[in-house]
Amino acid sequence: MVNVDELSAEELRGLLAKKEKQGKLDQAKREKVFNTEKSEFVTESVKLMQELSEMMREFKHDAIKKGNKLHADMYKVFNKNEKELKQFALVSEDGKYKLVIERQDRQQLDETAEVHIETIKTILREKFQSRNKKMYAMLEGVLLKNNKGDYDEKLVSKLRKNEHIVDDPKFSEALAMLAKSYYVTDTATYFRGYKLNEEKNKFEDVPMQFSGM
Repeated sequence: MVNVDELSAEELRGLLAKKEKQGKLDQAKREKVFNTEKSEFVTESVKLMQELSEMMREFKHDAIKKGNKLHADMYKVFNKNEKELKQFALVSEDGKYKLVIERQDRQQLDETAEVHIETIKTILREKFQSRNKKMYAMLEGVLLKNNKGDYDEKLVSKLRKNEHIVDDPKFSEALAMLAKSYYVTDTATYFRGYKLNEEKNKFEDVPMQFSGM
């Protein structure tokens, strides 16, 4: 064991430099081990997510195709005229499992919507801004655009819930005109699975997104 009291200043500086060098080497080693472990974790996780995402995409496509066929076959089996539904459910024979296939139209507002929305804003401002600020703030909040600069697809239905509160024919007329401003851009198909909770006697959805797990 080295007795530092017996070392010269030069020897002490050399010993300190050696320790600093070793400390840097040890730190570099720790960083390398950490970065390797981190890189492997990130790479493996993302690759697995890619695989699962593709599997889920294929599963959804095949399941919707099979579900639509079974729904169509049902009418043939029971000799009924087929109806085109935007939503239908398929339930297992024991009643413990259920699948729901739903088609929803994605909508946007055309350029005339701004005129009707401004009319609605004016009516709300005149009616509530001075005498019921909380109601005015709530209704005005419904009319705000999202981060993408678009209005909510359910804007009309949200405003209709408050139509009786506003109680103004001009508001109702502007709302009716706003409803006509909607046009369908495309259709999204949703596929959901449910399992019966026998204790509560109600179906609970099977989460297929990280946020629901």
